[in-house]
Amino acid sequence: MFRFAVPAAGFIATFAHFAFAQVAEDYIAPQIAFLEAGIVCETPSTGTRVAPDTAIGYIDVIEGSPDFISNSRVVPAVPGIHFGIKASIMGDADLDGITIHTYHPPFKDTGLTHQQYQTSLAGSGPPSGSYYGLDFDYEVVTGTWVFEAEFEGFTLYRVAFELVDPTLVPELAEACNYSDLFS
Repeated sequence: MFRFAVPAAGFIATFAHFAFAQVAEDYIAPQIAFLEAGIVCETPSTGTRVAPDTAIGYIDVIEGSPDFISNSRVVPAVPGIHFGIKASIMGDADLDGITIHTYHPPFKDTGLTHQQYQTSLAGSGPPSGSYYGLDFDYEVVTGTWVFEAEFEGFTLYRVAFELVDPTLVPELAEACNYSDLFS
C-alpha cells in the first residue's frame, strides 16, 4: 500500500550489504534537485486519499517525512516493511500533476503488476516522499520494484528496488523488528 508524507508546509504526496546487479537503470532528470531512496519502518497513517489506480483504491497519508533506516535498494520482503523515494524539484514552487507509477512482480492471486496515483513534488521546504508498504500478504513478492515519476509525459525519475528473501538481508529486517516474521 502506498504512503504519503505531509510536510509542515502543506499537503505534498509522498513512494545492503549484498552487491546485487542493478536490474533496471535508474534515471534522474535535470529538473530533480534532490532524490534519496531507501527503507523506512512502518509509519502510522493519519488519513487516506482516493487513488483508483491502486490495488485497494486509496493511499495512506502520513505526517512528516520519515527517516530512512537504510539507503539500501535491497529490501527484505517481509510484511510491514516500507521503502521508497524522497524527492524535490528545482525552483521554489511545488509541481502538481505528477503521476507516480510503481511496477512490481505479479501480486499473488490478482497478477497485478502496475499501480499509479497522482501527487505533487516539492519545490521548496522538505522533499516529497513516495513510499510503498507491504501491508498485505499478497504484496509480499520478491523481485524488481520500480518507482517512476512522470509529468506531462516526461519521466522525472525512475528508481529500482530489489525485494529479496529476508534471510539474505536479516540486518535490515531486524532494524524494524520484522525478523520474527521469517524465523
